[in-house]
Amino acid sequence: MVTTVAVITADITAVVKNVIAAKDVTAAGAGFFNTGASKQQKELKKLSSFFVS
Repeated sequence: MVTTVAVITADITAVVKNVIAAKDVTAAGAGFFNTGASKQQKELKKLSSFFVS
C-alpha cells in the first residue's frame, strides 16, 4: 500500500483543523462550565468540611 506525502499531509491538516475547531468549542464550553464548576467546588468544600468535622 503506497501512501503519498500529499495524502498524509492532507490527513494531518484535516486532523489539525478538527483539533482547532474542537478547541474553539471547548473554550466556549469551558467558559460556560467554569462558572458552574466553581459553584460546585464551593458546595463540595462545604460538604467535605461537614464530613471532616
